[in-house]
Amino acid sequence: VVVEQHLLAPSGMQYGEISRAEWVNDLEPGITVDRVVLVRPAALTHHDDGGQRLVHLNTWDDSTARTVLFQSPASELHAAPGWCMLFLVNRAGRPSLAYWVNLG
Repeated sequence: VVVEQHLLAPSGMQYGEISRAEWVNDLEPGITVDRVVLVRPAALTHHDDGGQRLVHLNTWDDSTARTVLFQSPASELHAAPGWCMLFLVNRAGRPSLAYWVNLG
């Protein structure tokens, strides 16, 4: 299943900010958006990248199965500033396409 999401605040993400994201494609019956994660992009020149991170964000159910409210990391101690890929993950464990956000 190819999926996409639309972040309603695409101008960048500030620390501690609450945003809403929507899973654009159809979800199977009983499947809802489960979580939101940030992933730092990997370095292309090395096999191991000590700077790559996966950060699980606080989420809350929204009015539909396709939308979710989430809070960006509280500070630089939780996630370094810069470009990250934001993914929605549904209850079946399938991630959406990446949405690039600039944290900070």
